[in-house]
Amino acid sequence: MARLAGDPGTLRWLRFAAGFRLPADNTDWVRHELTDAGWRGRTVLRHLAVIIPVCVVLAVVLTVVIPAPLWLALTMIALILCGSVFTAWRTPTTCARPGSASTGSTSPTIPTLVIRLTDHAGHRG
Repeated sequence: MARLAGDPGTLRWLRFAAGFRLPADNTDWVRHELTDAGWRGRTVLRHLAVIIPVCVVLAVVLTVVIPAPLWLALTMIALILCGSVFTAWRTPTTCARPGSASTGSTSPTIPTLVIRLTDHAGHRG
């Protein structure tokens, strides 16, 4: 797959996944990342980039520091992953709905909101 203009590279992508801002020259890439086809899958992928290291640390703590049974550690990690991935998959759409009254739309999506936010970057109110 060809890289898009403004693609931040691996390290900046990881920082973006962790919630840090990218420089202004990545604006087109961010718009693509959050609005084009497949945006929901990319949202889950960014979420996994954050939650998997947390689960690895938790597994080490549960099996080495606190000698918990392996089945308990694996069950806890599975519950964390299932719950958080479902939340990352579902929440963007449900969080977008409160703004629907102001737009006249019955269910705006995250792509719609991102386009509005990037078009009015300096405007608050």
